[in-house]
Amino acid sequence: MRKEDTIYYGKKIEDAKHLYLKEVSFYLDITNYLLYNYEKFLTYEENLRLISNIKKVNKLLRILENTLNKKNINISKVDYIMYLFNKIIPYTDEIFYKVYSDELTKIENYKQGDDFNFLVHVITRGNNRDTNNSEITSASLINEENIALFSNFDTDITYGYILEAPLDNIVVTCNADAFSDVHQPKDKKRYLKTFDKYYKYDDFEVKISPINVNGTASIAKIIPLNYLKRINVDESIDANLEKLNYDNLETYNETVLLNNEKLIKKGVFVRTLGDKSISKNYKKALEISKKTGLKLVEIDLSLYREKNNLDLLTTEEAALIIKRFKEIVASDNDIYFAYYFSDKKVPFSTKCLNMYIELRKKEYLNEEELKEYIVNYFKGRKVKEKVK
Repeated sequence: MRKEDTIYYGKKIEDAKHLYLKEVSFYLDITNYLLYNYEKFLTYEENLRLISNIKKVNKLLRILENTLNKKNINISKVDYIMYLFNKIIPYTDEIFYKVYSDELTKIENYKQGDDFNFLVHVITRGNNRDTNNSEITSASLINEENIALFSNFDTDITYGYILEAPLDNIVVTCNADAFSDVHQPKDKKRYLKTFDKYYKYDDFEVKISPINVNGTASIAKIIPLNYLKRINVDESIDANLEKLNYDNLETYNETVLLNNEKLIKKGVFVRTLGDKSISKNYKKALEISKKTGLKLVEIDLSLYREKNNLDLLTTEEAALIIKRFKEIVASDNDIYFAYYFSDKKVPFSTKCLNMYIELRKKEYLNEEELKEYIVNYFKGRKVKEKVK
């Protein structure tokens, strides 16, 4: 059972005002978004009750924002404002969750290259909070414009689970790293940053630290996904000078979830470069899919680069493709000898990228099929097509 949130901050009242104001203003912006767009999300019956709640909360948020903007305001009043804020915000949860749920893409409806919204958890090395040994787990909200993954610095791992989270399992949603951690009641000492927020549950607390080296993150229990896309595009253009983002380690969406039996794994996902037949990540994801019986969803970055009028691969990605082919050639004698006696007029790197282009258009090739394809490519032979 979630209880009242508590916020801790440094002694300067201006710091507290600034941080509180950002959170109040963010919620105000979200409620404005819903008020302008609610007819897209809600039936007439739902409108009457839920929009009435949103209008009331929106009005109170304006009052709180105006009060926080006043010059002469003492810390007691600031704290009381946030006490009221924490009391009224739960009235938005139901409508926020309905909009959020409706905007998530159903796995069976996804087609490669289409627009999408998925809540995903990357399977990382070591203590990845993937088991019920931890009270919380972290997930990423990804879409066709922001395919960046929260992966606990295991940036070479791009596969995991597509999740479905009930309202009560969502602790907080953030447009950056939420720096979440579990704080047990027995832990008397709190190691505070400039601004820490604690979400209390029956036998533990979840600490969120939205202040980091990149500034102040925007946090809410639930952020409507199309609203989040708007934020992401602005951030991506600032960071990458383009709308599409997936390789900037500091620009992603994190959702902190309670890790219990109510959290449902709906499918397995893998993000590829369009290189599934040679991808270690795709192979791992395929193994998990077969083991669990969950559908495998491939998110092919090259398709989204193509949609954004970008080259299929960045220079760094092309280097990774070449490196992977080198590993494959070195690991198999038949492939190595086929390459060794092949025409050397065409550089190895060019051959690798040409094979990538051809394989990208094919269905997944298993190890034997891939070996046959590469050997025949080096020998200049045509192999039976296995096209998508």
